[in-house]
Amino acid sequence: MLKTFFFIPSDKEKFVRNVSSIDADCFVFDLEDAVAKNEAKACLERLNRLELHDNYYVRPRIEFNDGNIPNLKILNELIDIGFRKFLIPKVSKLDELKYVQKVLMLDE
Repeated sequence: MLKTFFFIPSDKEKFVRNVSSIDADCFVFDLEDAVAKNEAKACLERLNRLELHDNYYVRPRIEFNDGNIPNLKILNELIDIGFRKFLIPKVSKLDELKYVQKVLMLDE
């Protein structure tokens, strides 16, 4: 069965607030390309007010610096909110993906 995924820019309060009225199988709260960097804190506060459901995903902004040590603070904050399903945005190296995977090993 084909599932529908509805991407919601997390800086659009109206869409986040009315997510239950949208007809889709899964919802992805986007914090990456759709959201300005300076809006991240407000987006986290908005997402923290949601009643989370099993069909909610989040797409965080993950930035790798020159030393390949990513800023994963936002991942930890999203985990604290209760998100357990992530769509990982652009990574360019296998090591980057492995590092993010290590942070997201929630059940270990």
